[in-house]
Amino acid sequence: MVKEISILLQYEKHPDGCYYIRSEALPGFRLQGPDFDALLRDLDPVVSDLLLHNMGFEVESIRWVPTPDDVKHHLQNPSPNGVATYVAQLKVAA
Repeated sequence: MVKEISILLQYEKHPDGCYYIRSEALPGFRLQGPDFDALLRDLDPVVSDLLLHNMGFEVESIRWVPTPDDVKHHLQNPSPNGVATYVAQLKVAA
């Protein structure tokens, strides 16, 4: 049986240009680095591995709401305090 779960991810861009992606729902999940596209390439496999090891879910597919391009666009326009934060929902068919 396939079921869909949602996980909230928090994206941040700091004034030093470093990006951070984390989620309280996935213990041990934290990605950071200066290249947002490189983080996105690592995102699906890391999330899939953590869901398997932490929760026993074998991931069939991941659907991003909103899309990574939308998140990237938002993070290019930081908030007045210098940190752009974005919360996205991850839909996983497991």
